[in-house]
Amino acid sequence: DITASSFESWRARQPREQFSAKTLNEYRAAIAGFCKWLVEPRAGVNPMRSVQSIKAVGDPRRKRRAFAPEELWRLVSVAGERGIVYLVAAFTGLRRGELEKIQWRDVHIDGTQPYISVRSSIAKNAKAVAQPLPAGVAAVLRRLRLGHVAPHDLVFKRLMSDMNRFREDLEAAGIEYVDDKGEYADFHSLRKTFATELAKAGVATRVAMELMRHSDPKLTTKIYTDAGMLPIWDAVGALPMFNDTQIDTLKLVETGKAVSEPVAISQHNCAALDGEDEALSQEVAAPVTKSPVVGENAPCRNRTCNPAVKSRLLYQLS
Repeated sequence: DITASSFESWRARQPREQFSAKTLNEYRAAIAGFCKWLVEPRAGVNPMRSVQSIKAVGDPRRKRRAFAPEELWRLVSVAGERGIVYLVAAFTGLRRGELEKIQWRDVHIDGTQPYISVRSSIAKNAKAVAQPLPAGVAAVLRRLRLGHVAPHDLVFKRLMSDMNRFREDLEAAGIEYVDDKGEYADFHSLRKTFATELAKAGVATRVAMELMRHSDPKLTTKIYTDAGMLPIWDAVGALPMFNDTQIDTLKLVETGKAVSEPVAISQHNCAALDGEDEALSQEVAAPVTKSPVVGENAPCRNRTCNPAVKSRLLYQLS
């Protein structure tokens, strides 16, 4: 009963506010995998072979924002023990589904370089990784570990909050769930906070990709970095070529010269002077139309043909 057109028809009916392109592509992959298993000799040709994926990168269904540092600390402080989960999420970028499955055997917090081991069986990309932990976060986890815990016990079993509880914590911290730009502050925003803080700290993109466990730099720099929180003013101010000290030493404007008083211009008694300050009559400074004919390439081819006037013509205003 499965056909390419029936799946595409079903997919087109799904509301985008509930199903992102990424989620619909996961449905496609699951059904295509099932149909691939059904191919000959079980059921013939795979009907899903012609169904294309939806482009998902750069078109997130929900626009999320990062938490500002002061917002994060307020959220952690009002949430009690649940704040430990928020703290770990914001300083490691671990996803909610991964945090739910972290066991105490995965938490290595007694060495000089503490980390959480994300097993391939719980990682979204199915790759095992040692996720570094800041010393302060490791200290919080050591306090949480006090008492008897078994290696396979879940670290955050009783601390994980559902979405309703998370929104209650946001409200208690004075943080809007949806801001005036229509951007959401949900649990996954803690992962975006991690990426944004890496960018603000000047961490190289390739290193940030590794810490975020991304295979595409666009995810790290575009989707998971909140551009509105980047220190763009500080970046411009830090440019060496715009150093304030260097600018202050430049003599861009001359100083110390007195400005003369304005001189009133008289409308009468104007006289033309030659280089010797001798007055020239209008007849002497004749216009070109009254000038004598001169030969080709002669020096007097401008407004007057008086050499004295051409060399220096001044107007005395009295």
